Amino acid sequence: MTNREKGAHLRVRSCVSQGIAIAAAIVAMVGLSGTSEAAAAGNYTTYNVGSVNGCWDLSSYASGTPLTLYRCHYGRESQKFYDDNGSRIRSYGADQCLDVSSYQPGAVVHLRPCDSTHLSQVWAAGSDGTIMPAMAVNMCMDLTSYNDGTPITLYPCVNGNKSQQWRHFNV
Repeated sequence: MTNREKGAHLRVRSCVSQGIAIAAAIVAMVGLSGTSEAAAAGNYTTYNVGSVNGCWDLSSYASGTPLTLYRCHYGRESQKFYDDNGSRIRSYGADQCLDVSSYQPGAVVHLRPCDSTHLSQVWAAGSDGTIMPAMAVNMCMDLTSYNDGTPITLYPCVNGNKSQQWRHFNV
């Protein structure tokens, strides 16, 4: 191999290494899908893949407050959540968990005091970024629009539906 070929080879290897480092940083920042291991380790904000800049948000911390979509304000307390060891999603601003009153289409996801006996507070993450009640894995968190204030509701899971795909990133 000539010196010229060696130099070209090293430049290509350097570019590939930089590309891998950038990809790893992005994956660490937003996770691959569902509840990422990085997000599970601390507080996170969750955004919808189909919206331009829409995140989970709470207008208050009172029991029964619906989880809504609102433009992302990274680090805003009302948009911070974390997972406990029981697959429940807790609000950072209150000791309350995401819950549903039923598993019917259109049921609104809302806050409720955390209770380990309420299976409606246990959530599962799909490999495609969907989030489902563990007791109704055919129902996904979904949006009827991308407007601020739109409640997060349950609807039957549809493969590839971006309004049902969510990503977490640490805050």
